[in-house]
Amino acid sequence: MLDNTYVKMIGETAVIFDITKRKFTIYKALNDTNSIDFIVDAQNRFYKVQVKTISEPTTKHGGYCFNLQKTRTNRTCNRRIQYTLNDVDVFAFYILDLNKICYLRYDTIYPQKAVSFRNNKSNYGGSSQRLIDDYKEFPLWT
Repeated sequence: MLDNTYVKMIGETAVIFDITKRKFTIYKALNDTNSIDFIVDAQNRFYKVQVKTISEPTTKHGGYCFNLQKTRTNRTCNRRIQYTLNDVDVFAFYILDLNKICYLRYDTIYPQKAVSFRNNKSNYGGSSQRLIDDYKEFPLWT
């Protein structure tokens, strides 16, 4: 089992690799104090991207549920804070055990606190779980 720090690094690196293959430019901050992981310049528009990574299924039917809140700590307790629409434009969800990335515009799911995906149509998950392969393209605004 990988340490959570490595899981996050792997996810972020995988998303950067995928976006770079699409020939978009990426700008990354040198510190980790921002609400986003990086900015993508795609077709002369800037997108604030936050990466969420999960290493294995989290539901009893094999689905993947991602928390859409950020965690802040002050050494004595952790707080969950909702991202705002000013914080993030696009969430990139990396599924480590499948090596797959799903992209969602935040304005299409706000103010949800979590989002779920399933690997195929036969996985039980109800209508709230999205099919992974339906979200593999980086969402560009028109």
